[in-house]
Amino acid sequence: MGQERFDYQVAKGGTVRIFWEGRCIITLGGERGRRLVADLADADDDQIQYLLRRVTGNFKRGNERRPRVRSSVTQAGLSLDDMGTFEIDIAKLQPSQLYVCDEKLAEVERSLAPGEALNPVPVKRLDRRLVLTDGHTRALAALRRGDRTIPVCWETGDLDWEAYRICVKWCLDEGIRTAADLRDRILPGEEYETLWIERCQAMHGNRAQGDEMPRCTKKEDGDV
Repeated sequence: MGQERFDYQVAKGGTVRIFWEGRCIITLGGERGRRLVADLADADDDQIQYLLRRVTGNFKRGNERRPRVRSSVTQAGLSLDDMGTFEIDIAKLQPSQLYVCDEKLAEVERSLAPGEALNPVPVKRLDRRLVLTDGHTRALAALRRGDRTIPVCWETGDLDWEAYRICVKWCLDEGIRTAADLRDRILPGEEYETLWIERCQAMHGNRAQGDEMPRCTKKEDGDV
């Protein structure tokens, strides 16, 4: 791909290995991998680079400068690999949502081949906690199949962090301190929509109107 430093390989079953300067930095499988393969099929070189940058999260935005990342990661008790993502004990991740949708959980679990590595979940350090900004379904799926660690990457989105703090407070108030605490909070899709999505939407509206009680506006769990 010329002077571009991203490259990729497609394995059997649609698994995609993405490389940076010859090193594999991430492997995508399941439905996400198949979607990426379909997108890459009709893409030109510039589009391919864009797609690969997008799925590797913030690796391209600074994680290649490994000394600074190593400092941040080791302070959190994490294990940095050579590929721009790192592994962490799932118990160290603070959820930022109260429920998981049963349909999405079933779909994630169906898409996982035995022993297949999960796609990294994004995290953000907030008030000395390492907070899941997305990927709660993946984290719970990993626990349910017996994993103790999960691959993570730093969140790069310009999100409403005050809203995330509020959502984390909701979780703490209800005793949700790890993904394991979501095991008994799996809801049917319609109930999940009512109790979580609509609650966040209503609170977002209240925050926009300057309500004295801040409300949550955050990205919803994107595991499909």
